[in-house]
Amino acid sequence: TVQLAAIPSGSASKESVVIRNCSKIPYTMNLVLPSPALAGLKASPVCTTLAPGQSQRIQLEFWATEDYVNLLTPKPPEQETPAEEDEEEQHQQEVSREIRRHGGRRWENEETRSIH
Repeated sequence: TVQLAAIPSGSASKESVVIRNCSKIPYTMNLVLPSPALAGLKASPVCTTLAPGQSQRIQLEFWATEDYVNLLTPKPPEQETPAEEDEEEQHQQEVSREIRRHGGRRWENEETRSIH
């Protein structure tokens, strides 16, 4: 397991690991990674053959792109804009005034002919 440092969006983190062939036969390693544009992860080298007992350093680099961070960060529920909040508040105040004006009884809107 490789743990990279926590980094802000738009930054990169690098780490290296050393692999060693502990067997008695050559070992060919071929790393298969998702596209760097998708995962933000790059390794070098991605392919190497190690003789018995041989070691190789692998450099890992991760970019915290804004698109990648957005995939991991839950979006907050959409909130009303201040203009929408003001309109709703004004409407509620208008309805309250009409209710008081009509003594708390139902009334018919003169323009729309709707019962309130």
